[in-house]
Amino acid sequence: MKNIILLLVSFSLIACVSTPEYDSSCTSRSGKPMTTNKVKSVMQVEPRYPANADQPGFVKARFKVDKKGHPKNIEIFESEPAGMYEDAAIKALKQWRYSPICEKGYYLASEEAQKTEVLLRFDNFPISADTVNTAMRYLRKHTHKAKRKEIDMVKSLEALAQIDQFMLERPNLNHESLRILRKARGLALIAINHKRNGVHQGEVDGDVTDIGEVSKSEIKLAIDDLEFVMQEAPDKYLYRSMYSAALFLLEDTLLGSRYLEYCAEMKHAACMNILAYKNFYGQDDTVINPKKAIYLHTETYKTGTEWGCAGYYSSGSLAETAYFSPYKTGDTWQNWLAKADAFFPKLQERFEKELPCTSADDELLKYLMYLGEGQPKPELLDNAMALEPEPWEIDFVNALKANKAAEQPIEYFYQTKPDSKQCHLGFLLMIFAYSSGNDELINIQQGNFAKLDKNECADEYLLLSLANMLPAGS
Repeated sequence: MKNIILLLVSFSLIACVSTPEYDSSCTSRSGKPMTTNKVKSVMQVEPRYPANADQPGFVKARFKVDKKGHPKNIEIFESEPAGMYEDAAIKALKQWRYSPICEKGYYLASEEAQKTEVLLRFDNFPISADTVNTAMRYLRKHTHKAKRKEIDMVKSLEALAQIDQFMLERPNLNHESLRILRKARGLALIAINHKRNGVHQGEVDGDVTDIGEVSKSEIKLAIDDLEFVMQEAPDKYLYRSMYSAALFLLEDTLLGSRYLEYCAEMKHAACMNILAYKNFYGQDDTVINPKKAIYLHTETYKTGTEWGCAGYYSSGSLAETAYFSPYKTGDTWQNWLAKADAFFPKLQERFEKELPCTSADDELLKYLMYLGEGQPKPELLDNAMALEPEPWEIDFVNALKANKAAEQPIEYFYQTKPDSKQCHLGFLLMIFAYSSGNDELINIQQGNFAKLDKNECADEYLLLSLANMLPAGS
């Protein structure tokens, strides 16, 4: 028995002595010794881009791999651009792990053998704060408030992409930063799609194949952006943009009307002016409400020239309401036109135009209104000719100039028949006929007007009906 115990002990001692202690990085998972002839990466950590990174680059580094597979003595021997990515590369490399060169389970102590070189590329660099600020400045100056024809689609879309990437890379941006970024993106998306729409409608020059289709998903994103911006403080200017996007780009009348109401409630003159028009004529499914229209036009008039042409337009609309309808506007049509004219000097200075905020149609209508009172103003015909009139408007002006007395109409006014969609020509011919007091001419032009498209000429039908210038049942 004693001999057996001694034998076991001796076997045990032999086993202990013969088990080698291999280097941990040079054994397999099962503990078997490995022989390798090449340093091999087993774990890599992506470098973090520095905050000022604004262009692609690379870093080349060399280092020794120690027994535990850690990079040691990291040396940068080439980088581009110099000084931008070196620190980020070193921080990342310190976290990398390698399998060193091994021989039968042991780390090869030769320093040269354990050296390796790596190339780190910085191609997908994040958008820097400076870059995104530059993008937002570009959009504010060249996209948000630019005329559609002046928007550079390539540059605007590039700026938008930078904002998108910046937000994507920083999911934890604070609320105020998000408000600023989403406002810039929302307004830009609306402006860009207004240009697309203008090109497709033939209102703006451009190649429809290059410009792309109006994107309803972008418009919905834009509206979401601006809704987010206004969670804390509603903004009448943003509501104005949302109204135009919903109505003209999404073709959503209900949504557009809602934003227009919000905008008008906040006393945005352009919105009050538009909403007044819709309430008077019942456009876009708006219920006709002359009292509300007069109120909104009056409030817009009070803004003067602060909002550009809005006060002038509302003064003119109140003049037309007073002239054609029985509704009380607070003043005579003559006084409303005089109030509109009082805005002209400031508008001329602001827009650097001799005849801002008016058209040949407007000037012809004013002329006929005065003509009906026996107070023709020839200067209004000169204005009409200076405002790039249509061919029919030129003919109309020339006929008025040739007609020496309203009560003795020349042949032009008997013979001229508007086409079915020449609403304003038919409208002006009717007003002239009533100004002349000539029953024969009134009957002729009533007959001509009755042939006009009622849907196309709904506004003109309404005004003449209110003025009792149309036969009963028309």
